[in-house]
Amino acid sequence: MKITQLPSLVREALYLVFCLLFVWVCAPFEICLPFSPVPIVLQSNAIIFCAVLLGSRLATLNAALFVALGILGFPIWASGASGWSIFIGPTGGYLFGYIIGSLATGLIAEYRKPPTLARDFIAMLLGLVVIYAFGFAWLTQFVEPSAAFIKGVLPFIPGDCIKLVFFVLLLKRLPLGRFKAKENV
Repeated sequence: MKITQLPSLVREALYLVFCLLFVWVCAPFEICLPFSPVPIVLQSNAIIFCAVLLGSRLATLNAALFVALGILGFPIWASGASGWSIFIGPTGGYLFGYIIGSLATGLIAEYRKPPTLARDFIAMLLGLVVIYAFGFAWLTQFVEPSAAFIKGVLPFIPGDCIKLVFFVLLLKRLPLGRFKAKENV
């Protein structure tokens, strides 16, 4: 039986589980910067990648579940971190930004069909900008705005652009196409 033959609710649940697992598997890949409370992580890009695959509704749910599971104590954030204290700490804005960034990325990815790699790149880039914006805004509660930009945004731009290119190329190679929930509409 092909996955496309499953009832839509079952198929969507499988897509969510797959994406949650994918983001969780990406969580250990981090580089701690000695001058910043914010590590370089792969999970931000994984969240945005899943948003292109899932579309806005499921992507937002995926990110919200990811954040909620972390708050509840499941060790699924970078370095296996979890808990309310992490969520309200210096990196909490980025975690909250995952939800809004996923929504924005999913909306852009759904905008027109068929999907194009250029639009997917732009969608993922804008999703990361949203994550940066929430992360930066929250980080300013802990350090001055100029320091928040230097510690929480600037060092991540080059690496995130490289990771985005990788994820866009991965999209091109996916045999499954898009998971979007709107495929039944």
